[in-house]
Amino acid sequence: MYYALKQENPKGPAYKEIKKNMSSISRVFIFEKAQQAYELAISMRKQDLTQSYKTLKDGLSHEKDNLNLLLALSRLEVSKNECAVGKETFQKIPKPLSTDEEVQLLEAQLLFCGKETLEPSSISVADQRIIEMQNFQLSNSSLGLYWSLLELRKFEIQKNEQKIKEKLKTLDSLAARQHPDLLYWQWKISKKTDPYRNQLGHKYILSCQSLSQRQSREYLIDPFLCQRVAEVEREMKKQGALIEK
Repeated sequence: MYYALKQENPKGPAYKEIKKNMSSISRVFIFEKAQQAYELAISMRKQDLTQSYKTLKDGLSHEKDNLNLLLALSRLEVSKNECAVGKETFQKIPKPLSTDEEVQLLEAQLLFCGKETLEPSSISVADQRIIEMQNFQLSNSSLGLYWSLLELRKFEIQKNEQKIKEKLKTLDSLAARQHPDLLYWQWKISKKTDPYRNQLGHKYILSCQSLSQRQSREYLIDPFLCQRVAEVEREMKKQGALIEK
């Protein structure tokens, strides 16, 4: 299929169709052990990141080019704030798959890994990816919420609270409202004198602590899920508003 891709005009319909098929095929497991490792790693991800990591590595020892395994491992490394390692894993994804939307999303997520500031070049790449998705498929994409969450992180780094508020107003779908991190962003921009602020903080912490297995799998694509719990807990503890278990 790689050979067939090279023979086609990159602007032609056949080229796009071959790439789409390559993306689907790259996710198919050839060996049962690799698929079992993937499913086991996903199921234990919430309880034990370390064991999940080892299991994904074991899966890759059977199928080193499987896209599901590479994406899951790189995301997990981002979750653990192991940004350089996550980037190394990402770079193992075959280049012909670079137009796959999940691959592009992970590329953008890696730009924000462990960052409180971003270089202009990183902002530019992130913006380019986000704009591409908005122009071509964001409105019809199941990943639109995750591109929007990246925009919120970008606006935070740029200290642009107004843009965060404006973006939050656009995230009014049921899927968006159910994502725990939307509670964090509402808490983040609320005034410290707002009586509803502590309620938002408690709801965010509880939502993250009570994530079901189904929810954890649904949000698997988001390596930043619930990473701000410690921040909210610290702030609420300072104010004497944290309810200790």
